Amino acid sequence: MNKRLALALSVMLTLSSGLQVGFADATGEVNDQPVEVQTEVEQTEEEKSEEATNTEVGTGEEAGEEENLAEAEEAEAPAEEAEAPAEEAEAPAEEVEAPAEEVEAPAEDLEVPAEEAEAPVEELPEALQEEVPVEAEQVQETSMTFEEAEALFDDIFDDFVQLMDEETHMPEFMYGEITMPTDEEIDAIIADFFNENQSFFQVEDEQNDYFQEFFDTTTMFEDDLGLTVVRTQQEIDGMPILGYDQAMTVDADGVIRSMSGNILPEIDKIEKALNKEKKISGSEAIDIAEDELGFSPNYEYSPDVEEVIFMKKDKPIAAYKVNLNFLDPEPGNWVFVINGRNGKILNMYNKIYTNGPTTGTGTDFHGNVHDLNTYAVDSWWDTEYALYDDTRGGGILVYDGRNRTSLPGTIWYDADNRFNSDYDAVAVDAHVNAGIVYDYYKDMHNRNSYDGNDARIKSTVHYKQDYVNAFWNGNQMVYGDGDGQDYYPFAAALDVVGHELTHAVTEYTAGLEYQNESGAINEAMSDIFGTLIEFYANDNPDWLCAEDIVGPTNGNVAMRSLEDPTTVSNGLTGPYPDHTSKKYNGTEDYGGVHINSSIINKCAYLISEGGSHYGVSVDGIGRDKMGDIFYRALSAHMTSTTDFSQLREVVIYSAGELFGQNSSEVQTVKDAFDAVGISN
Repeated sequence: MNKRLALALSVMLTLSSGLQVGFADATGEVNDQPVEVQTEVEQTEEEKSEEATNTEVGTGEEAGEEENLAEAEEAEAPAEEAEAPAEEAEAPAEEVEAPAEEVEAPAEDLEVPAEEAEAPVEELPEALQEEVPVEAEQVQETSMTFEEAEALFDDIFDDFVQLMDEETHMPEFMYGEITMPTDEEIDAIIADFFNENQSFFQVEDEQNDYFQEFFDTTTMFEDDLGLTVVRTQQEIDGMPILGYDQAMTVDADGVIRSMSGNILPEIDKIEKALNKEKKISGSEAIDIAEDELGFSPNYEYSPDVEEVIFMKKDKPIAAYKVNLNFLDPEPGNWVFVINGRNGKILNMYNKIYTNGPTTGTGTDFHGNVHDLNTYAVDSWWDTEYALYDDTRGGGILVYDGRNRTSLPGTIWYDADNRFNSDYDAVAVDAHVNAGIVYDYYKDMHNRNSYDGNDARIKSTVHYKQDYVNAFWNGNQMVYGDGDGQDYYPFAAALDVVGHELTHAVTEYTAGLEYQNESGAINEAMSDIFGTLIEFYANDNPDWLCAEDIVGPTNGNVAMRSLEDPTTVSNGLTGPYPDHTSKKYNGTEDYGGVHINSSIINKCAYLISEGGSHYGVSVDGIGRDKMGDIFYRALSAHMTSTTDFSQLREVVIYSAGELFGQNSSEVQTVKDAFDAVGISN
């Protein structure tokens, strides 16, 4: 061992002898974690009085836990005195018996003044929660001041810089050549350091495997400076002691160069005092945490629970650490520490501060720059910006699928609120285009999101590898990146986004079954409204579907055409049909849901633009009226099994509702259905 360190340890041991140590930072998590609500602060006068004598009021079990610790300390003291040599037993009384003021601390050191105990916990704004400090414990003073001890350490460690805890005189940070060079493995170096210096850490019953028994190495890696970073966590029986973790660096010569973090002294005594029995389960702890939230969140990840030890002053409590992570109805990454014996909340805080809505910029797949509605999310360590637009209904949110198949993926964040990388491009498209679709349905049909009740619109991009499709899965939008040859990323086409979100509208209205003629109508509704949305946004509009993402080797100019379906091949039967005489009647494609949708697409085009088809002349009434009629039929009259003949009747009826049964609009609808071969 480094001789200077050995001398320092001896000094520290001298300083700590006779010290009744209280344990600092026993608040559950490290001090830089915000605490929104401090529980168990409202006490009766009787409870304050009993708290002053280190007895917790509430359950007999809790009181017994503190008494066990006190009894253990008292039981050990007489044994030591009994074994003392005779000449020591005859020492003057003042050496045998400590003065009363050292044995029993003054009341003002043990009891919290009433005005402090009754101080209300400040209500914090949800947007930015600041830390509510946990009340500091009371510790007996030593004969040497902190300044004197620090000066002494400066004299000894002329090449060390050390930060000490002012209450326990335990090190919080030191650096220099803390140990001698060695060729041992890193884990052995760390273990030896702790095992050889147990007295420094105030271990009463020293043992060869002190480190192995009470520490867990959680992280070990080589950093950019060539140092090995080692992080450890103090624990008892595999349960981490909250707030007592350490970080060390070791150089290439095996020398520990730095050590920081809180170290819990007298851990062997703490282990004996710990009552490990729990009276509630982990699932019950989750229920308690959820009840405390006061609302039912939509989880991003399933609730997580871990067995931990929480230090309340110098008392160890077997507890559960519960993590609840969600975005809806508001972002939260809550941590609860719950007493395993009585279910009381010992600590709780939100690891996310939400600053709120802001505006960023982004570049889409086609190189267009957009202003983006984003959301600033502050954590205790950083600020990031999410592709989350809370200005529209329940919000619009984009996730990164990372070319995997699990949904929804991870929320799309950016560090500087400028989404300009190539990888960002399709996320920008999905975000912008979903907003346009929301606006179309709101402005043109007074519909609030796809469910009519401001549901959140969620989109996942970069789904799978080279995935050539997009779909609505009943809960969210999913977009593949295409293969780069036949198709480009699907989110990059506004009419595709409109198409898929219209499937969601259909699900929440008619619920058209996705097979045979009802399935073809379902697909047609998506093509029709996807096209109308493109015109609404004036985004290089036309009557083609997905033309913006068709690649150079595709062989088609678009995925489908409403104006002339026959110009595009469906890959199964040849050109898409534009009349019932060409209708596909097989079982492929779920009975032709995509193939036969083109017959209804042609009908919608004729209603809007007019023309002559199969000898029938149709007078067009314009896109807006056509859209109003089909939306009315979809939202009020179609059902899950509506077929082509029924569709004709409900669309004619809807035109009559909107414009009068004898109107020219009704006649146009009749003529258009006749033109594609759907008659009564």
